[in-house]
Amino acid sequence: MANFVNVSTNKTGFSKLSYSISALPVISYLKLDGFSGDGVTWDNIEPASVRQGADGLGAINQKPVLYSGTVSFLPNSNCRNVLDILCQQVTPRYGKRSQDYELILTEINETAHTKTIYRGGVITEAPAGNSANLDDGQQDKVYRLTFIDRDILPF
Repeated sequence: MANFVNVSTNKTGFSKLSYSISALPVISYLKLDGFSGDGVTWDNIEPASVRQGADGLGAINQKPVLYSGTVSFLPNSNCRNVLDILCQQVTPRYGKRSQDYELILTEINETAHTKTIYRGGVITEAPAGNSANLDDGQQDKVYRLTFIDRDILPF
């Protein structure tokens, strides 16, 4: 069994989290910053399902999961430009083949004293352009990321 650090008195907040990505061979390292108020949001996973037969006998089915979530950036975040260029470079179009890449996201959580590494990822959804309106100016951009695997490590 793993040894756990007592984090019950540690302060929480977005400032206690830091994120970086690599998308080799296109991007070797990018520190993510300039998050909007929505920040980073992960979908729930379903690692197992349980069902019960008419006779009361239960069955548990454990299954692999995908780790999907969204990251949201302010209009003046440099990350938006880099992620837009990444999407442009890897997307196939007439006369251009798609480029294989692996997105790796690293999250450092100072509250929990953990480093989480998401691997085997891609950007599955991105804005097509810059949305803007009269009252608020340019809008935040939200990117959807999906990963095949993750490891949570102590630091």
